[in-house]
Amino acid sequence: MSRWTDFIAVYREARVGEQKRFYENRSDEFERAGSQAAIVTIGLLMLTGAVSALQGVTWDKEWEWARPWVAFAGLVLPALSTALAAYCALYAFDRHVKLYRDAQTALRRSDRHEPAVAPGSAPDELDASIAGYVQEVEQIFQLEQGQWGQVVNEIKQPEIPKANEADTKHKGASGQPPER
Repeated sequence: MSRWTDFIAVYREARVGEQKRFYENRSDEFERAGSQAAIVTIGLLMLTGAVSALQGVTWDKEWEWARPWVAFAGLVLPALSTALAAYCALYAFDRHVKLYRDAQTALRRSDRHEPAVAPGSAPDELDASIAGYVQEVEQIFQLEQGQWGQVVNEIKQPEIPKANEADTKHKGASGQPPER
């Protein structure tokens, strides 16, 4: 019986416990990253609003030097905000948090099915109980790994503009301009 007890203890700690910690750390990391990105985005939008308000102000001669800098900030801040929004959409922070939290929840549920090695249990009974538990846990890991393909598929790819007819009329069949 000690062999089974040892196996379950090692499996629980080395495989399940380590994976639970990984899921917890990663979900916390992505949650923090999403919050930080939201705070930076809000800050950029507030700065953009302030710069826009400054552009409509009549400037005194002593502050005239700042006008080009305010105009420059009016161009750069919305671009930075857009780049950050694209980065957040590409990374899908909230999707990652959900994926890791779902895996954590499934592993907590599997703890209820963990086999208990009781003295006097039949070896076949133990084998089946342990095999069922290991299979359930490994299936959770496989489902989590299978989700990554869905995350990649959910990322919207940029559309490539199609060549218009005017461009194709001036080119030959090979796509090159006709020889003259």
